[in-house]
Amino acid sequence: MKRRLRLIHDGTEADLDYLSRLRLETAVETIALAGAVSLPGDLDAPLMVDVDLGDKDKVARLRAVLPKASGAARLFAVDQGDRLERVQAGVLGATKLVGRPVTAEALLAIVMPMLRAEDLASELGRGILPADAPGGASILVADAALGEMFSACMTGAHVDGVTLKTASRQVSGTIRDIGLDSWMDTVRLHHGGTYQHCLLVTGLAVGFGTVLEMSGRDIERLAMAGLMHDVGKAQVPVHLLDKPGRLEVDEFEVMKRHPEHGFAFLKRTDPGLDAGVVDTVVHHHEMLDGSGYPHGLAGGSIPDLTRIITVCDIYGALAEKRAYKAPMATPEILAILGDLAGKGKVERALVRALEAVVTGDRAVTGRARPVRRAG
Repeated sequence: MKRRLRLIHDGTEADLDYLSRLRLETAVETIALAGAVSLPGDLDAPLMVDVDLGDKDKVARLRAVLPKASGAARLFAVDQGDRLERVQAGVLGATKLVGRPVTAEALLAIVMPMLRAEDLASELGRGILPADAPGGASILVADAALGEMFSACMTGAHVDGVTLKTASRQVSGTIRDIGLDSWMDTVRLHHGGTYQHCLLVTGLAVGFGTVLEMSGRDIERLAMAGLMHDVGKAQVPVHLLDKPGRLEVDEFEVMKRHPEHGFAFLKRTDPGLDAGVVDTVVHHHEMLDGSGYPHGLAGGSIPDLTRIITVCDIYGALAEKRAYKAPMATPEILAILGDLAGKGKVERALVRALEAVVTGDRAVTGRARPVRRAG
């Protein structure tokens, strides 16, 4: 597993109540202070220190162990109201503080944005996402918005709705300028998992709006819906999201709650958010025949914007390489979607429109009906 966070402590792992929850979200390398050796200064992984800073011997040991210069973030646990510990943390290079007793929720609220910032910087630096990649700048803007949104959903914080609207506007403009194929290729250079899925679905949704000759405003709504549709997965343990195999029944029940987690987050964050976008977050797994979840909606109860995101979501999931499956080819995916349309689960006209999006053959759509505004 990729190492993401280093944790220096002065007890035992059993003493760290938050450690098990932290490890569900990211990889952690624990280092016992008593046996620690000097860490090199070029380490780029964030560092957390959970040590009694009121103990002079331990502070002296930390001075010997910590790198003299490093650009990595440093998070220190300190006793609430203990000025000496706060001062010592500052002297030792703290960039963030978390108060004791440390809770998993408070820690994750600080650690997850920290890790996202490290991801963005390191991906550019390693060339995984070249600075000159087509649409690369917009992908980083969207990724930063996703990181802020997922972190807020996980920790109960609020997120700036303007950030999401700005990202949606930039993404839709970039896809219009460079084309869907270039966007999808660049996204695949980016990290995998839920973020990549959201970026792929966003590209498909914007392509959809373009094929249907929707207004710029509605295309931006599609972009926002694509970015936000899976935000509730921030509440799903990472070991389920990344499980290399089929989920057990009880595990799938946990996964199926992500639309409602996302809905609760968005209503708490911005009660005035576009109703159609909110609907896509909570209902993108509904099926026209009533067999979907979480509310078993059917037919006309499912708005058009949500129906579009549903078919884009299915296509994106099947087209991605995941731990438990290889990516499917476009003809195979379109055949599956056609079968779902034949069973009355998704709308056939939207499947034809999506075929035009991914193949470039707009003749398959004819003149598609206009999409009604949802909400």
